[in-house]
Amino acid sequence: MPVKTIPLLFIFLLNAGFLMLSADEKQPVGLADRENTQTASPRQETKSRYFQDSGSQVDSLVDRIRFKISYSWDKSAEYFRLACSSVTDNAVSKGRDIKAHADSKKDELLEKGRQTVRETTQQTMEDLSRKGEELKQDLNQMGREVKDEAAKEVREKTDKFFK
Repeated sequence: MPVKTIPLLFIFLLNAGFLMLSADEKQPVGLADRENTQTASPRQETKSRYFQDSGSQVDSLVDRIRFKISYSWDKSAEYFRLACSSVTDNAVSKGRDIKAHADSKKDELLEKGRQTVRETTQQTMEDLSRKGEELKQDLNQMGREVKDEAAKEVREKTDKFFK
């Protein structure tokens, strides 16, 4: 017998046994009994306590079975709603935990990004300084060359002038 049918069979047998017990206790009410309803025993008062949720007495076995099944479904739906609400309550706290974790990761990533920007800026500044020094040396070299050429021309012209 499959495992899924065992609980259903157990519930059916339990309900059938309860229905048989309640069928034995229920007796048709005659005219003589209607007059004595005020002196009912406590056992008779409690025999239909299960069916008071429906608001009326159930007359036939089929109606009783139908009522028990619907009652069981209502109870299982209530338990299911409770289980779902506990899961959603946990989901809210887990959502907060995830958000806090994401915020901490966001802060870490922002700090890493800032550090990368600092390093890149420092490296760019060093590169620009190095290139500036190279340009300065090139300009100094060109200035010396121009100065040497100008000095050479001045000497040549002064030599020509004095000759």
